[in-house]
Amino acid sequence: MANEMDESIFIVLISNFLNHHMLPICLELDKLTHGNFRFIATAELPKERAKMGYKKLNEEYHFVICAYKNKQKKRLAKALCFNCDVLIYGSAPESFYMNRLMHHKLTFRYSERVLKRPFSLKNIPKRIAKYIIRDAFTQYKSHFLLAASAYATDDFNRYGSFIGRSFKWGYFPPVIDNVTKAIHKRNDITRILWVGRLIPYKKPQIAIEVAKELANRELSFQMTIIGTGELEEDISKLVTKYKLENYVKLEGPKSNDVVREIMQHADIFLFTSNEEEGWGAVLNEAMDSGCACIAYKGIGSVPFLLKDGFNGIVYQQHSPIVIANLCEKLILECSLREKIGIQAKNTISDTWNAKIASMRLIEFAINIRNGKKKDYESGPLSYAPRIKCNAKE
Repeated sequence: MANEMDESIFIVLISNFLNHHMLPICLELDKLTHGNFRFIATAELPKERAKMGYKKLNEEYHFVICAYKNKQKKRLAKALCFNCDVLIYGSAPESFYMNRLMHHKLTFRYSERVLKRPFSLKNIPKRIAKYIIRDAFTQYKSHFLLAASAYATDDFNRYGSFIGRSFKWGYFPPVIDNVTKAIHKRNDITRILWVGRLIPYKKPQIAIEVAKELANRELSFQMTIIGTGELEEDISKLVTKYKLENYVKLEGPKSNDVVREIMQHADIFLFTSNEEEGWGAVLNEAMDSGCACIAYKGIGSVPFLLKDGFNGIVYQQHSPIVIANLCEKLILECSLREKIGIQAKNTISDTWNAKIASMRLIEFAINIRNGKKKDYESGPLSYAPRIKCNAKE
C-alpha cells in the first residue's frame, strides 16, 4: 500500500454541497494525495438543512471550489473535472462530467438507490429515467459505481448499467477515538435512542408503538426521540395518548455534535426507516458510539454494515411487537447488548471509515491506471453484489 500512496494522483469529488457526512472522506483524500484533491460544490447549503443543524462548510476548507459563485469558478470546476486523474460525481449537473465520460476517463458515480419505491415504469420520475438511459449507453470500462446503498446495484443493473462494475461505498462520518466512553456504559435504565427527521418514510411512529409495548411489559427503559418534521405533532399526540410521558422524551432537532454526545450514552439505537432511506449515516454514527443497533433490512446501509446477531440486529418487517421483542431481549441481556455494541464499534473503527475507504479508493484508481486489479473481501471498494430489496411495505 505504501508504494501506491507514493504515486501522484489528482482526485476531484463533485456534489451539491459539502456536509458533515462527506467531510471526513474529503479530509482523508486531501491528506493522502498531499493536497491533490478538490471538492466541487454546485449549490449552497439549503435552508432546510441549515435549520436541521447542518453547518455551512462550502467556504471553510481550502480544497472546496464553489462552482455556483460565478462563471470563472464554474469554468475552473469543469476544467478540473475533465483533467483530473479520478473524478467522483454525486448530485451534479451532467455538464460537469459528460465530456469526461465520452473520453473514457476514470470516473466513479457515487449514488444511493434510484428506485426507492416498488418498481413500475409508471412511477419512474423523468429525471431518474434520464439518468438510467444515460448510464445504459455509457458502458465504458472506466466508469464505475460507488454504491452508497446495498440496493443500488440492483437498481442500476435492471437497465444494464454498471454490470460487474459496482463496488461497496457509503457515507463515512467522523470516528470517535474515545472507545471506553463509547462502549463501556452500564445504565440502570436502558437508554433507547431514535434520531432522524420526523417524516413518513422514517416511520417515527413505530418507535412510539414499540415504547408503548415495552411500557406495558413493565420494562425499565428511557426512549429519546431527536428530530423535527411534519409528523412532530402526531408523535407528540401519540406519546400523550399512550401515557408515555415518563418513558419517552421528545428532544426536537439537535446539532450533529450534540447528537453524537447523546449517542455515546445510549444503549440501543432504533432505526425504523423504510426502503426510501438511501444510506442512513446515522447508523454509522450509532455503531461507532457502541450502540446495539436494531434496524430494518430495507435501509441502504444495513446489508453493508450489519451482520444480524453479531454487530447489530436486523428485522424483516415493521411490526412493533417484533421490534419490541428484540428490544426486550437487549434490555434483559446486558452482556449481549454490550457484545453487539463492541462489535459494532469495531466494524466502524477497523473497516467502515473514511481513512480505509480513501486508501482503498486511491489504491484501486492507481491499479486501474497501471493495468492491475485489486480485490477486497469486504468493506469499502469490495464488490457490491446485486441484492434485491423485496420490500412489501
